[in-house]
Amino acid sequence: MILEERIRVQIDGDFKCQCYLCELDRSDPFIPKREAFGEKIETINQQYAQSNSQQAIKLIEPLVDKLRQTYQKRKELQTHLYIPLNIQAKLYYSMKQYEKAAELLKEFDEKINEFKVVQSSNMGIEAMILLSKCYELARIIDLTNRHGV
Repeated sequence: MILEERIRVQIDGDFKCQCYLCELDRSDPFIPKREAFGEKIETINQQYAQSNSQQAIKLIEPLVDKLRQTYQKRKELQTHLYIPLNIQAKLYYSMKQYEKAAELLKEFDEKINEFKVVQSSNMGIEAMILLSKCYELARIIDLTNRHGV
């Protein structure tokens, strides 16, 4: 849930969450910028993912890099990177660039491991399944290239 939605729920319910993530987000001036990057990334993914993964990557990659930069001073709970990293990994996977997809999925896994609740989410489970497929396909490609099959 984005910060704005969490705040609305808290106001409507006359409740102010004081969990670490909510406190961190309330004091973070980069939240609006991160949410805007996330929305752009999801829009691009919806427009191009099925028809032109290379174009989607070309447009998404610089946005994810900018999103990462907003976390230079905040090293923990980089929650706005979860979905963009997952999107990037799936795009690379669809382009048969399994090592790059695996690299992004490992980064995703490192980030969600900070936030234990997310680990059991569908997104976390799906990412780990995709990571195992990337490793297996990259291994098959490597063996094929080495043995000239």
